[in-house]
Amino acid sequence: MFQRLLKEVKYLFFTKAVWWIVLAIVLIIGFYFAPDIVPNLIGGLGLFLFGMVIMSDGLQAIAGAKMRKVLATLTENRVAGVFTGFGVTAVIQSSSATTVMVVGFVNARLMTLRQAIGVILGANIGTTITAHMIALNLTDFAAPILGIAVFIVIFAKKPFVKNLGNSVLGFGMLFLGMLFMKEAVAPLRDAVFFKNLMMQFDEIPFYALLTGMGITMAIQSSSATEGLIASMALTGVLPVHSAIPMLLGSNIGTTITAQIAAIVASRNAKRAAWVHTFFNVIGVGIVFVILPLYIDFVRSVVDNFKTLIHHEPNPALYLAWAHTLFNVLNCLLFLPFVKALEKITKKIIPVKDYEADEMPDEQEKISLTNPLPMLKLKVSDKSYIKPVSEFYLPPAIKAIHKMLEYAKKAINSAKELVANFDKEKLRKTQTFEQVLDICQIQLNKYIEKAIIAHEKGEKLPIHVGNLHHAVNDIERIGDIALSLSKRALVIKEYSIEISEEVREEMLAMFDKVLEMFDYVLAILQNGEDKQEQRESADKAYALENEIDEQLREFRKQLRDRPKHTDYGWYIANISDIYSDLENVGDKLKNVIEAFGFPEIRKTISPELTDADEQN
Repeated sequence: MFQRLLKEVKYLFFTKAVWWIVLAIVLIIGFYFAPDIVPNLIGGLGLFLFGMVIMSDGLQAIAGAKMRKVLATLTENRVAGVFTGFGVTAVIQSSSATTVMVVGFVNARLMTLRQAIGVILGANIGTTITAHMIALNLTDFAAPILGIAVFIVIFAKKPFVKNLGNSVLGFGMLFLGMLFMKEAVAPLRDAVFFKNLMMQFDEIPFYALLTGMGITMAIQSSSATEGLIASMALTGVLPVHSAIPMLLGSNIGTTITAQIAAIVASRNAKRAAWVHTFFNVIGVGIVFVILPLYIDFVRSVVDNFKTLIHHEPNPALYLAWAHTLFNVLNCLLFLPFVKALEKITKKIIPVKDYEADEMPDEQEKISLTNPLPMLKLKVSDKSYIKPVSEFYLPPAIKAIHKMLEYAKKAINSAKELVANFDKEKLRKTQTFEQVLDICQIQLNKYIEKAIIAHEKGEKLPIHVGNLHHAVNDIERIGDIALSLSKRALVIKEYSIEISEEVREEMLAMFDKVLEMFDYVLAILQNGEDKQEQRESADKAYALENEIDEQLREFRKQLRDRPKHTDYGWYIANISDIYSDLENVGDKLKNVIEAFGFPEIRKTISPELTDADEQN
């Protein structure tokens, strides 16, 4: 009870409602005490954030599917993971989006925890590209950039060009927001209270660090925080030596996004989020201890550029390099200790006995509220990060695979009941049927997100629309399993005599259905190997034909069986068991077809048909 209450409190703490309340209070106070500063500052920050969203959305639409494949395939070792994380984040311009994707892939078991660590390290470096864009200080060119982008968005016909226009539009809005923020914070130079605050930051840099962390946690964007800090630095309001601790604080604040994504995810996904938190918190702690030396180091690095650019560097460039050097040095520090980080997270979130199978058979260990944890990525729904349709597909296919496993266990439980009736096994089948009903609701809602998100993608894989049908067919198998269990109950309660021969035939038909499940599961598991998928589909279709033939043979034999007093009960139950199993084969056949592998029917020559008829 206490653990459940603690989980609910944790969930409430991380919900955005809390942050909206805090933001509302700050706005009311700000509007009252600083009416000339707060409105423009909020407006500028809003434009900056909206620009980041539009730019990131456009870039994800252009390269989202490719980036997802890159993340899933180019992370074989830690160094490759770092470069992959850097490249993906540099392209889509959002470390939060990359981190959420990584948490999602770990959750769906498309990526190991060790692979995820390397990607997270690289993503932190990739996000510093935004800081260098800010350092260009292109606020004077914001208007023409916006004008060009609007013309591209309005008149472009091709999705690629339109998405490119959206990216440029976001880029322009980013600098327009910077312009508003610079104008808003300029009066702070002469404000007495702000001068006192800066004195506090000079004396106790930890206050500056906490400020940067709090702002980033509230708006969930380290880039937006950096834009705000850079605006203050460019106008001379905030000195560089006070801005750098705020920047370090934003690196801690940004970890909240991954923590939100992992709240209701799998244990391994939670570990990936904690790796992100440890990496940033420990790194900031180390740098904070040697802060004066680090600030001098950043100044010396940037001052060396004077000879190359023949121009005095602006304060934003110091901040950009402070951000970049911190993440590069932090990555080099932690890269050799990836295994150690993995072990630490497993100490904090211990490995459970059932994790190897993720969802065990026992009734008490199946969550009726969350049977498909790979779909629980709440940040994808509520954050400003809106992934394209391809983001939803791997978890959806994983979830269908898990749903098929539940259905197979339900049929296997029904088989055990037919072989030897037990009330405990009946309750087990009922539980699986309930789980499959919940899976159907969750998966269909999730697949709708993929279809809706198609508006941002260039193309939608053909089979996505058919996934609804596959999910519904699998749920129907759960209903059939419960029907089979009830048939077994009737046979037990009414003492219907079944010969050993008939019982063995029924169990053999069950075995064919269960074997067909294995081939369908193999199709979903071997997503990249079309040849293996085709072979599995052909074997499944062959079994389905055998099941159909066994039903026909049983009905033929049934007509020749001697009639007795219980003949009606016999017909109603034994025959229906055969029919139900044949129906399961049909449903599995539909699932195979939904994934793009129709049955290849062989033509029979007339000569062979005549010979068969003579026999």
